[in-house]
Amino acid sequence: MNNQLDYIRQPEKLSVILHEATVWDDQAQQTWAISLTASTADQSAKGWAFMDARYIELRFESVCSGDPPAFLTGVVPHIEPDNNLMYELADFCPMSLHNLETRLRQFLATCVFSIVALQDITTGVWSKKATRFNYYGDTYAMSKHENILERIVL
Repeated sequence: MNNQLDYIRQPEKLSVILHEATVWDDQAQQTWAISLTASTADQSAKGWAFMDARYIELRFESVCSGDPPAFLTGVVPHIEPDNNLMYELADFCPMSLHNLETRLRQFLATCVFSIVALQDITTGVWSKKATRFNYYGDTYAMSKHENILERIVL
């Protein structure tokens, strides 16, 4: 039924801006935390994507719960619809919530990040952050602002 609704409602373009991506290496397995904004013509939602080799979890909470990603803890956080900005974004565009999340997951799964490892000289802690990412052969810089030229249209 949802697929028929999406076909009838003709989903509009969805654009994405990646603001920051940090990776943690734990015994040769990478876990990414990605700050992003998803937008349609009328509405946008800021949130986070948490990603490892098998899972991509999207968290668009208006009030951050501080819960870790479910695939790391095994406990799925309970996020009320009125605290989930993706519900609001789906209401303002002719697209189901499921289709919206699927398109974002497919986009993130195809991104290849270029990272820089930096060490804080006072604490000795290493951080690995993406400076750029490649999406279908095109290279994009991480965006600290909402410049329309840096949006990727899905």
